[in-house]
Amino acid sequence: KSKEIRQQETSMFARLRRPSKVQRSPSDSKLNPNAAPPKQKKNKIQKTSTSKMPSWQNGATPLAQHYMTTTRLNRYYQQFEAAFRTSSQLHNTATSRSDVNRIIGQLASRSNHPEANHVLSRLYDIAQGMRNQKYMGVAYILMLKFETADGIYSIVERSRDRIGRCYSAQKQAYTLTVSQGAHLLQQRGPSQVNTSWDSLLSSSRILESSASSSGFPSDVPAATHITSSEEREALLRLQEIIEDYTETHKENAFMSSLHEPARFYYDMGGNHHHRDHVDVHGLNGWLCLIRGWFGAQIPIIPQADDGDAFKGCSDVWSGMSSEAWDVFKRDENFGKSYKGLRALKSNMVTNKSFASNFNSGRDTGFVGHNASAMEEGAKKKKKKYLKYAEKFAYFFRRDFLVKKLFEVLNSEEKAEHVGFRKCLQALFPVFYKVEVGAGDVPDYLEFFYDDMLMNLDLAAASRFFWWIGVIKVEYAPPLSTHPSQDEAFFGQADSKPPARVKKPQPPPGPRPSNMKPSAMRNLPKPPPAAAAAKKNAPVHEVHGTSYRSFQILRRLWRQPRKATGGGGTREEEACQGDQVGQYQEMLVRMHSISAR
Repeated sequence: KSKEIRQQETSMFARLRRPSKVQRSPSDSKLNPNAAPPKQKKNKIQKTSTSKMPSWQNGATPLAQHYMTTTRLNRYYQQFEAAFRTSSQLHNTATSRSDVNRIIGQLASRSNHPEANHVLSRLYDIAQGMRNQKYMGVAYILMLKFETADGIYSIVERSRDRIGRCYSAQKQAYTLTVSQGAHLLQQRGPSQVNTSWDSLLSSSRILESSASSSGFPSDVPAATHITSSEEREALLRLQEIIEDYTETHKENAFMSSLHEPARFYYDMGGNHHHRDHVDVHGLNGWLCLIRGWFGAQIPIIPQADDGDAFKGCSDVWSGMSSEAWDVFKRDENFGKSYKGLRALKSNMVTNKSFASNFNSGRDTGFVGHNASAMEEGAKKKKKKYLKYAEKFAYFFRRDFLVKKLFEVLNSEEKAEHVGFRKCLQALFPVFYKVEVGAGDVPDYLEFFYDDMLMNLDLAAASRFFWWIGVIKVEYAPPLSTHPSQDEAFFGQADSKPPARVKKPQPPPGPRPSNMKPSAMRNLPKPPPAAAAAKKNAPVHEVHGTSYRSFQILRRLWRQPRKATGGGGTREEEACQGDQVGQYQEMLVRMHSISAR
């Protein structure tokens, strides 16, 4: 038979076997209550409904809204305004060109930079054009008082290449300089110089510790439990330290998800013009994208009316393979430049059309007429920005954020993080009594880590960061809802034992020599309590104190029994040194849990 005849016969028999569709009437459901309701056609618009989107697509990241939507520069502005209200003379000095020129002259002489006078004067002119010269004047006074000569030299060196470029680059130089000067309010160097404007700083009370408290949320759960002034100062200092880290974390997430992938794409695509303008114009579009989608702001303030945002901003992730994202999303590559990632290859750029077309960001409608158009589109959760928001939110997973936050701050490797341990020791007893209850307060490291001080308890750390207002409550359930490590190990946390994890079966074929039944019979059998514990313990819950007990138990019962002539038990003979005490302690814990 021909192919057409066979297809006709197949379709004919298929129609005969198909049951006929019965039209349901409204009375069918009354006659037959168990009848299935009629199927309704799904509307195509429902597929893209925001209610079905993951929570992060609506900006629901674990980080609290205050730390996501504000920057340290905005808080510095609030401190400056409070100082201006206290001392009008400080405001007049910061806006007086003659007084500022004297300050600039002293800064230039201390830095020994040949272009310092020109660069600092040009920066003040840029701030005057933005009507923010008062902030730049106060920053200069703080730099003259607390900054070192090398610090002033580095500020001049970083700004001199930007002051002669476009407005976007000039704004970045202004932001860097004001942030550096205002940051000296928290991190004052040991070298303090007596200046002619010290009386203005003292009269404005800008140097007092209470002035830095403005801008932090006061309705955190910890505020209702602390009573002493020492605890209040510890909470304030802890908020300042965490603010410094979150600023860095947001900036690193921006670099690894948007900024550096865009530079890598344009570099491999041969468009070096757009590659060099990613950090000038393109970043305004990328920053407005995450600000519109998440409300996130990083220390770099974008220029929303930048009409050249397409220079370094287009649909670059559509032109790269998934292998490129696998490199950028690695934890060890967090915040690094693409030039230092050796795993990146040129063949990971699969579509170079966005680089070959100079106006691709504008022609494809990805950017729009300026950066603010991207922000408005991101607020509406447009589908073309979905993959970019997803990649930025990837670095705000609870496990990743909490682990980095605790371990980086507890190490105190950065000068701005010094004091985290002292503040934590002051607040931890209050947190323990509120969240855990009565009992002796342990050391905070023993509470947040396992017995080997290697694995961080993410649930406990998340609850503490919620208590001080850093993590949202939906990501930090109460600690009372979590079973203890021993109960989770021995299967007594729930009313019924957890499901047993099946062991992988050996591959088909001849049985190896080390698996003979005779060899298995010669091994000593564990006691009933240990056998039940091992039987009911799922693999993923073997950790912490119970994991150490399990290791001791397994090592004891795998050893051959010694001939003792009737003196002592097998477990006591197998133990050596302090293992006897550990083993007895483990048995007491097992019996207490069984009794409960």
